[in-house]
Amino acid sequence: MYPGPQIVVWNVRGLNSRARRCAIRWLLCTTRASIVCLQETRMALICSSIVLDTLGSEFDGSIYLPTDGTRGGILIAWKSRVVTIFDPLFTQNAITVKVCVPSGAPWWLTTVYGPKATQISSCSCKSCGTFAPPARAPGCFAAISTSSTATRTRTLAP
Repeated sequence: MYPGPQIVVWNVRGLNSRARRCAIRWLLCTTRASIVCLQETRMALICSSIVLDTLGSEFDGSIYLPTDGTRGGILIAWKSRVVTIFDPLFTQNAITVKVCVPSGAPWWLTTVYGPKATQISSCSCKSCGTFAPPARAPGCFAAISTSSTATRTRTLAP
């Protein structure tokens, strides 16, 4: 098993429903995730009470990208006792952050939400300069979700 932080990536299709938030929290209880990337939150404002209700008190750090109308939206949350996340870069449908763990070198995490699979599926850290980490970054992990495909993750070489 990989000794680094465990990551959950989920296209939640909206956080407005209390039942949906409860389902997400139940799932997280069955994992040892220290980072959660939720796409398609469909929320213009995500306050700390929504994060607490959805993820629990262990996820004490979070950033979000609001929706564009009724579509999109991204939430990245983390357990600060396990990881440190900083240097967020926001674009229209992506958040890139630097992740540090106590026992390793920092690396970049990019979470993307997009309405068209063709725009994102061919994306790499080099070709998407608007949210790519610096050229000498030690690594890049992309969590990609589109409205027409299932959520998938992949590691991209910088």
